[in-house]
Order: sequence, then structure tokens, then C-alpha cells
Amino acid sequence: MNVLRAYGRTLRQYWCDPKNRHDGADFARAAAIIALTVLAACGSAYMFFGKR
Repeated sequence: MNVLRAYGRTLRQYWCDPKNRHDGADFARAAAIIALTVLAACGSAYMFFGKR
């Protein structure tokens, strides 16, 4: 349990820095774009190669 507390404390300290908070927002935006791209690709593949 102490390991989880230490990990959480480290993340809080990391996010308190404005530069790191900005980097986290960039990473989250990139992850969202990747997820939407994968969903669009899967949807397109299903439309073209799915059951007819």
C-alpha cells in the first residue's frame, strides 16, 4: 500500500509543474486522436468487408 501512496504522491508532484501539466495535456490529446483514428479505421473496415 505504501508503494501506491508513493506513486500517487510522485504523480501529484509531477502534475504541479506547469510544463509537465502541459505535456500531460498533449499526451492525452494525442491518445484521443489515436483512439478516434483506430475507431474510424475499424468502422471503415467493417463497412467495406463486413457481412453483406
